[in-house]
Amino acid sequence: MGMLPNAAWDSVKKLACHASAVYSEKLGGAGSERAKGFDQLARDSMQLKKFFRPGRKARIDEIETETNLSREVLRPLMKLAGLIHERDCHWTLPG
Repeated sequence: MGMLPNAAWDSVKKLACHASAVYSEKLGGAGSERAKGFDQLARDSMQLKKFFRPGRKARIDEIETETNLSREVLRPLMKLAGLIHERDCHWTLPG
């Protein structure tokens, strides 16, 4: 994986972990439910990072099956991480 895709995945993970920590710190127990969502976002982004190796293209159905994540979770996460949705309905890493 190139520098840009790694930076994108790492940024998503870092932002999610930071948001989780802030909710937990500022709101204590009341923020734990919100913090869990950001923790899950960080885990999902790392799962997708493992799935997409350099040069790999995949359709959303294949990504759903192999990662056990729903397309409702996948699409925004892949866009946030900078993946490209090609005309032939494949998702791929930039570059």
